[in-house]
Amino acid sequence: MVLGERMDHTNGRKAAAPSSLVVPPPPEPGELRTQLERTEQDLQRTRTVLAALQDSVTDAVLIQDRAGNVVHANDHAARELGFPSSRVLLRSPPGNVWRNLVVMDELGHPLPEGSAPWEQALRGAGTDGVLLRLRRRDTGADSWAQVTTTPVLDRSGAVDLVVTTTQDVTELHEADEAVHLSQQRLSLIYNTVSDGVILLGVEDPSTFRFLMVNAPFLRRFGLQEAEVMGKLLGEILPEGERDVWLNRCKETVRQLKEMEWESTLTVGTRTWHSENHLTPITNVDGACTHVLMVSRDITDRRQAEDALKRSEEHLRHSQKMEAVGRLAGGISHDFNNLLTAINGNTELLLEVENLGEEVRAGLNEIRKAGERAASLTQQLLAFSRKQVLVPKVLDLNTVVVDMERMLRRVIGEDVELATRLTQQSARIKADSGQVEQIILNVALNARDVMPRGGQLTVETDVVTLGAAAEGVYLSAPPGRYVLLAIRDTGWGMGDEIKAHLFEPFFTTKEKSKGTGLGLSIVYALMKQSGGAIHVESQPRQGSTFRMYFPLAERGESARPQPMTPARRAVGGMETILLVEDDEGVRRLATRILRANGYTVMEAASGGEALQLHERHRGNIELLLTDVVMPAMSGRELIERLKPLRPGMKVLFMSGYADDTVGLHGVAESGAALVGKPFTPRVLLDKVREVLGEPPHLRLV
Repeated sequence: MVLGERMDHTNGRKAAAPSSLVVPPPPEPGELRTQLERTEQDLQRTRTVLAALQDSVTDAVLIQDRAGNVVHANDHAARELGFPSSRVLLRSPPGNVWRNLVVMDELGHPLPEGSAPWEQALRGAGTDGVLLRLRRRDTGADSWAQVTTTPVLDRSGAVDLVVTTTQDVTELHEADEAVHLSQQRLSLIYNTVSDGVILLGVEDPSTFRFLMVNAPFLRRFGLQEAEVMGKLLGEILPEGERDVWLNRCKETVRQLKEMEWESTLTVGTRTWHSENHLTPITNVDGACTHVLMVSRDITDRRQAEDALKRSEEHLRHSQKMEAVGRLAGGISHDFNNLLTAINGNTELLLEVENLGEEVRAGLNEIRKAGERAASLTQQLLAFSRKQVLVPKVLDLNTVVVDMERMLRRVIGEDVELATRLTQQSARIKADSGQVEQIILNVALNARDVMPRGGQLTVETDVVTLGAAAEGVYLSAPPGRYVLLAIRDTGWGMGDEIKAHLFEPFFTTKEKSKGTGLGLSIVYALMKQSGGAIHVESQPRQGSTFRMYFPLAERGESARPQPMTPARRAVGGMETILLVEDDEGVRRLATRILRANGYTVMEAASGGEALQLHERHRGNIELLLTDVVMPAMSGRELIERLKPLRPGMKVLFMSGYADDTVGLHGVAESGAALVGKPFTPRVLLDKVREVLGEPPHLRLV
């Protein structure tokens, strides 16, 4: 557009210039001064307002020109840079402004030359909120600041000024650091504690979502973090415990109080016992926004408590068995003496010629009753573990095979017998009669619980027995054992019956069908052998009795005992010192021995026997003595007499083995023993066996 034309802004067309240009007259000098003064006043007012504004803000404000001269600074900037006042700062030479500070980045590294925010701004690149660490040279104090720089360009686009503002964020940064450190510690504790820790978000009073979960909780449930985070509590918990946990959480939210309870969770094949604690977390308004759950695994503690409880129950059972056993043993000892006199005299009377049939029939009935009583006494002795044992190395497989025919006969035709014997060497050191009685008693018990028939399985194996497991009635130290397992398909047992299974005289049979001693004898015999018993049974699922015998040590072998030919009872001419405190037994033995040619010296005690020894000048070929006697036991008597009569033979009489008098091991040491109650023939045979056969002995 040329001079003299103008734009018509109404329609965009060029308007014709006026025919002549009217130039306003220049202002008068006085008016020009007035305008200039007014402009200077406005500028001064603007500067004053700007200075007041800069001084009123808490940030440090610094304005520099392109040469680095400070053209403006507020008091905050002076204090932060280490100058006494903003005026001193303004008079500072270029380049000295930042020399009072050591400037470092967030990691504490000094800034490279030319990389400071204000240096970048001089090149036209402003910065926004750069976090720097400032260390004053004058005081050495550290502070954190967020630095913002803004370049101001002139009309040519070159940097004319740089405005730098620094905001002191030391407290905020330290708070952030404290929060970060706290979060690190929380994370460390959260993931290293053995307890399961879960943070649940409360979406509503009945909805709880996983926000945080630690590793122990995930391991317990066999889950990955991605499978849990963001899921609802009810989606993770097993169904059996889901309602319990949810109800506890709801109660915590509703009542705003902590909750504690114990729970049992089955995850896969493992059952967990846990002790749980809930803590509500509220906002400023008092509403519950989160629930912190701590779940402690107490499975090992619960198992230890259960094991201790079982141990205490076993101890009480053992003590009860011991007490009853001592009573049974004591009664059996005295009863055996009575039976010896009864049965022995009955046998002697039956040998009398010309007895009437009625008298002989009565004596036979007495003998049968005596034999039944003797059998019951032996059971009581077995239960009390007072019977005399002859332990030797046996092959358990051989014992089972030898008993198979008898077992088939006693269990009946409607019960199928199966044997599964190990191919390994099943050597044990035990009394053969004891082992046979264990097998027979368990088999008879199995027969009685299969009245309509079934299957009885006898198995052997060589196993390593570790810690006690469920169903343990008698435990033994860990080690190698020979297993005898007897399994039936009978009624089975519930917990109530199993709790009393081995108690003496406990039975579920009718009064006329059993004494209740069978299994208690098994318990006693297994304990005497140093073994263990495990029983597994459920109603209508049969029962399995597992008996564990200690495996015989290497070097020991099972040797068959030589067969002793049957012999006719024979008397002799030797002198026998008979020591027995029971008058009935002593009279019977004296009568039997004297009737068969022996010379007998009777003594009612060990002291009396020593007096007889001192008065007798001839030989004493045999000492026949009871074991358990008041004042002096048979073993003690032998120890006193043996040095004085080295050629004297010894024969013990006893139906009662008491470790306190040292009878245990008599058979192993070679000493002979005749058990009570004995018959005349048994006594005569044993005496002759110990003394040796006379030349005229004829075997039959």
